[in-house]
Amino acid sequence: MSKLILEIDGMSCSNCVRHVEAALLDVDGVDFLEVEVGRAVVDTEVDEDTLRDALEEVGYELVSIED
Repeated sequence: MSKLILEIDGMSCSNCVRHVEAALLDVDGVDFLEVEVGRAVVDTEVDEDTLRDALEEVGYELVSIED
């Protein structure tokens, strides 16, 4: 399991946080999630493209990932 910090563009409010939480929790393999405006911390083995796709489906852009 890897802890990743995702920098996410397009988030500006608590509704954005809820949309990102819902999108990432729908991804199989995301086991822990903490979201705040502009970033998310996840424990996962999911690849970057899967996380990027989940965010793009709800209108946000994955800018970078740090581990």
